[in-house]
Parts: sequence; structure tokens; C-alpha cells
Amino acid sequence: RVPGARLAMVADPRPDAATSLADRFRADAVVDPLQLIKDDSVEAVVIAASAEALASNLPSGRKVRSKTLPAWPRN
Repeated sequence: RVPGARLAMVADPRPDAATSLADRFRADAVVDPLQLIKDDSVEAVVIAASAEALASNLPSGRKVRSKTLPAWPRN
């Protein structure tokens, strides 16, 4: 948790998944992640995606802080 932070938007290409998570946190749901990334009212974005997907879709001039997380174990 981050004091003062709130979840504003959830982006997922699967509308049902976006809406389901967004509803849990009283956030907006969008299917196009660029809508969220380009929104100037959003101060921070957390992206759970492959590095390739991220790099190919960021608008130029947008500041990015990236951290590589360990892979989830696959059962």
C-alpha cells in the first residue's frame, strides 16, 4: 500500500477482466492500455506485461521507471 495513492484505472484487453478488477476498487475500466498511459491526470502507472509489449507501446516522451521482477513459478 502507498499512503495517499488510489487505483484510478484498470486496463485489460478482456473487458470482463478489466471491469471485474476495477469494480473491486471503485476504479474505471478500459480495454486500451494507451488510454491509461496517455491520461495526464494519472501520476503513476503499474504495468504487468512483457518487456516487449511494454517497449513497443509506450508513447514517446513518457517517463518510465522499470523493475524486472522474478518470473512466477509455473506449476
